[in-house]
Amino acid sequence: MRFVIDRFEGDIAVLVNDVTINIPRSILPGYAKEGDVVIIELKIDIEETERLRREVEDKLGRLKEGEEKGDIWL
Repeated sequence: MRFVIDRFEGDIAVLVNDVTINIPRSILPGYAKEGDVVIIELKIDIEETERLRREVEDKLGRLKEGEEKGDIWL
């Protein structure tokens, strides 16, 4: 998706196209300025998704077996 840097509000960059999004200014290149067009690409991290799924399944399995006590962190 292509966005235009509309403005900076402190540490936040306001990007616009059909929608407006705010992102940390720190993730933009240091030379980015108002009016620049930036490309944002979203990807799914398949390996991390699978790792988290297995971790949650493992925790739920231990809870069902009564091995886990106390707070639950998912």
